[in-house]
Amino acid sequence: MSDTTDDPGAESTSATPGDPPTDEQLALSALVDDVAQDLSTFVGPPSGPTPAIDDGSTPPSGRTDPDRTLTPDEIDALLDLGSIVVRKRGDVAPTAEASPAPTRAAGRASTDGAAAGAVPAQAAATDLDEDDGAGLALLASGASAPRRRVTAQRSWRDEPSGWWRWGFPATILVLVLVVPVLVWVGYRTVLESNDSTRVQTDVAESDPGWQALVEPTETMAVGFVDADGALAAVSVLSLSGESSGGIVTMHPNTVGPVPGTDENTVPAKAYADGGAQGMADMVGAMLNAGMGEHATLTPDQLGALLAPVAPLTFDNGDPVRAGEVRFDRGELNLAADQAGLYLTTRNTVSDDLNRMDRYEWFWKAWLAAIAAKGEGALPGETDSGLGYFLSRLADRQVQIATLPVEPASLPGGSEFDKVYVPLEPQTDQLMVTVIPFPVGAPPGARVRIQLFDGTGQLNHGLPASPLLVYAGGEITSIGNATSFDNAVTKVIYYDDAMRPAAETMRGALGVGEVEKSEAQGSAVDVTVILGQDWAALPVAQQQVPLTQGTAAIVGTSTSIVSGASGG
Repeated sequence: MSDTTDDPGAESTSATPGDPPTDEQLALSALVDDVAQDLSTFVGPPSGPTPAIDDGSTPPSGRTDPDRTLTPDEIDALLDLGSIVVRKRGDVAPTAEASPAPTRAAGRASTDGAAAGAVPAQAAATDLDEDDGAGLALLASGASAPRRRVTAQRSWRDEPSGWWRWGFPATILVLVLVVPVLVWVGYRTVLESNDSTRVQTDVAESDPGWQALVEPTETMAVGFVDADGALAAVSVLSLSGESSGGIVTMHPNTVGPVPGTDENTVPAKAYADGGAQGMADMVGAMLNAGMGEHATLTPDQLGALLAPVAPLTFDNGDPVRAGEVRFDRGELNLAADQAGLYLTTRNTVSDDLNRMDRYEWFWKAWLAAIAAKGEGALPGETDSGLGYFLSRLADRQVQIATLPVEPASLPGGSEFDKVYVPLEPQTDQLMVTVIPFPVGAPPGARVRIQLFDGTGQLNHGLPASPLLVYAGGEITSIGNATSFDNAVTKVIYYDDAMRPAAETMRGALGVGEVEKSEAQGSAVDVTVILGQDWAALPVAQQQVPLTQGTAAIVGTSTSIVSGASGG
């Protein structure tokens, strides 16, 4: 008689013919049967050769084409099945008896003699953790055994690996240290790149090769909305320099292009169709100067902003009656809650352009009041949005103007039904002074230019910037050429399609030669290197020409506010 053990916890390490099936064999058999049954839904029976299929025939019933690609739904279902099996591996309660609750494997008739009360799949999966080698052998044998007591072991998911404990934190630390270095290297690479020519940025500003990127002029489109929700006017605010700025107001019926199309519209319709963003995009396209920010002010919002400095006192030159409220000619003390009414009410006895004059007087008085009060003059934040622009404009010399336009009556309309067409070149002349470094609107609408001084006496080329911007340029960088011995101005282009633009820039400068560069991958459209020929021009020829009688730049329609003086 063979030796046996009465210990119920002992496990046999081998199976001989005629021995009853072990617990482990039965559990693994149930799991394999269960998984195979699920897989057969997508890939056919779990075993057996694939019958030969004649040309033109279809696979026998219950089989799938072995060459067929699984559909995404089938793959997802297989992945779901796999996740369920893995999840069950860690679900057994510590030192608990396996639950007799039926599973699909235990609840159906077994095809290989397994008992109907087979252990649940989670217990079998736990056995795989105990002895993976024995599990693989049993998978091949297909043996089955009665249910047995199992002891759960700790899942691999409960114990982090060495990588997650040490490698991952170390990698994060390295990234934290390396990223700032990469950012700095990238910045230096961009700054020092000059179409495959390295430009030294650590040299003095007066030396050849010095270069600096140009920050676009900060701009904001502010829409004034009346009590009915319609756009009453648009003011474009700009911070044109460290001590200068500009405000240009336009009528809501000023004609301009629909961005990206050949059609025309007016800010009032752009706002009605696209809100503040639509208004800003349309105004930017009209001026060919992108609006960096935008905002709208209802009468109530305007009143809240004015409250800390109200009333505003100024000379009103346009008497207005709005119902029972009168704004008489002469000195006016404008209350905060009446500012919206004053600015948006149309005076039917005159052209509506008179109303644009009110915005000039209003802006001048408001900025002066902000500067005079100082801290607390504006509610809310002053580090962003409209508060940011107002707080900075109040401390600068600001050019305040109305966009120069010509009224045009609408066919079939009354004498008051008019649109307003921007005057050229007066509009471009005004915008050069208000937005000296614009970006194209939409992007790419302007010629991107890097501007260099090739003489050593032209302040990095800045004196020529207004001429190039007036001609449709966008200055992206300035600096010194690699040599100060340039006798002739060079206007260099890189793509044949940009030759007409280069010719236009050469015409704006009045001197120079147009050349094509063979450099590839230029970040700009045109490079301008100013030579001695441009430096020798009379000062008047180096400046944007003013149209005779241009009221937008010289005349009574432009006000200058300088700090708190308001003068």
